[in-house]
Amino acid sequence: MCFEGKENIEIEDDVSINAFIHIREQEGIKIGNRVMIATHTIITSLTHDYNLENMRFAPAITKEVIIDNDTWVGLRVITMPGVKIGKGAGSVFTKDIPAYAIVSCIPAKIIKYKELDSKNSSI
Repeated sequence: MCFEGKENIEIEDDVSINAFIHIREQEGIKIGNRVMIATHTIITSLTHDYNLENMRFAPAITKEVIIDNDTWVGLRVITMPGVKIGKGAGSVFTKDIPAYAIVSCIPAKIIKYKELDSKNSSI
């Protein structure tokens, strides 16, 4: 595991973080309760402006990342700056994901929503 900028990373209770994870914080990263983060995942609040011809000297772009409660960040997911992930999902996150969405593809697209069984759900 690699954590950069630990002082502004907030991790709540019952969070599972697997091997080969890279978390790079520059603007703040908040990880909610009962979040599962799979192996080979990147969470970053820092990137470069890809719209510039010469990105090498481009100023950094920093924005807070928020991962809400009960979220599963799946295998090899990359979560970019400024993204807020609602409850549940897994893919490459480049935009906000609403609660209970199930996403697929690169970049992430909502393919359906969880159908919660109210009798058996603790969410």
